[in-house]
Amino acid sequence: MITDLITAETASGIRPNRALYGQTAFNKRGISYEAQTTSTAFGQIAALNLQQLAMRLIVDEVRVDRARYQSAAAAKTEIVSNLVFAFFAEAGVDTEDPSHFKRFVSNFDADQGGGRVRVYIQQISSKLVAITVEHYSKIVATFTTGVRKWTIS
Repeated sequence: MITDLITAETASGIRPNRALYGQTAFNKRGISYEAQTTSTAFGQIAALNLQQLAMRLIVDEVRVDRARYQSAAAAKTEIVSNLVFAFFAEAGVDTEDPSHFKRFVSNFDADQGGGRVRVYIQQISSKLVAITVEHYSKIVATFTTGVRKWTIS
């Protein structure tokens, strides 16, 4: 992974500063190191917490995604699962920053209530009120060169 982060930096000119592990991928990482008999692998690498792993990979942040979605009537499926992604992203920046992924949101004028949401309240009957919330958000991959994806098996 460290070698491929260098490759990503060479390809795009910017080193990925974030790594996102799926829960399965992160668990397999630990299992593979724990299976090794050397004290270095188990004691120094497998036992790293997320902050220490980020320091080892020279990234700002490492996260583990545990999110699931309803894939069948009685089943939930991991979204990221056995994948690991590395990418560059900064918080609180504008359209000109070099982040690989950006989230664009609409802000409403002060005469419309301001902020990022608009709420409409409509009286349907004496016992029924309809509340509608309007919010616009779009996540875009603006520059994919340098984004890395690994499948852990």
